[in-house]
Amino acid sequence: IYLMGEDGVKASFGRGSGDLGIVEGVMGLYDGKGIDSRYSTAHVAEILNLPVVLII
Repeated sequence: IYLMGEDGVKASFGRGSGDLGIVEGVMGLYDGKGIDSRYSTAHVAEILNLPVVLII
């Protein structure tokens, strides 16, 4: 999101041709830039309207 913007992330994800898409997150679900959750894995899930499956 930081480099591509929200529209770029949506376009990149939308170019995939599979029936299933998996987005892997890093660090914490809400670890983003600054004190809010911008640029976090949760933010990506929100932008792409994806469910979050937390595996511990």
